Amino acid sequence: MNAPASSKPSLLEPMYVFELWSLADNVRDQCEKVFAATELSPNETFLRHSKEVHGLIAALLSNAANIKKLVRTQSSQLKDETKARFQMRQHRAKLLTDLLDGIALDELLNVKIRNTLEHFDEYLDEADELLTTKGHPTATLAMSNMVLSHWEYLADEKVFPIRVYIASEKKFYNMKWSIDLGKLHAESLKVVERLKSHPKTQIITEAGALVVKLK
Repeated sequence: MNAPASSKPSLLEPMYVFELWSLADNVRDQCEKVFAATELSPNETFLRHSKEVHGLIAALLSNAANIKKLVRTQSSQLKDETKARFQMRQHRAKLLTDLLDGIALDELLNVKIRNTLEHFDEYLDEADELLTTKGHPTATLAMSNMVLSHWEYLADEKVFPIRVYIASEKKFYNMKWSIDLGKLHAESLKVVERLKSHPKTQIITEAGALVVKLK
């Protein structure tokens, strides 16, 4: 869909590009910190809690959610939204989508797992109803904010995960949903590299900060 033409060019267009690069670079960096903190030695197994790892996961998922807000937007005009702002919003989404053309963003645009964190109380109530009232067909153990090397570490249990990271898979599980941090890292890295190498955006990503002259 072509974005409607705005009556004036966007003065802050470089800021949108810079924000996209910053968010993607944060996701990349935070994923790598999770991987480093949970790196497995050969034949190593473990079960531990880690406030640091789960804090990083919450932060990187929040950054990924903000990437989605930048590159995907509602196509109709919002209530109380001016025509000029509507046009600029459409232009922004098209600009960024065009810059990322050809890059698959399946995990970066996966909203379900982030919703389970943003609306954690609601999803926990739903899980409680399942476990307490109806009874889970297989689960024998619920755990939260834990890091496991492998699911096999608890081979005698069937875990119902509430914020659990599996290091061998590089996957984060929250109740019925999961997200692959390995894929999330790969996608964010591709976004970072695209914006750092694109002739129109390369200079924006070099300094780590941006000043736009308005007049």
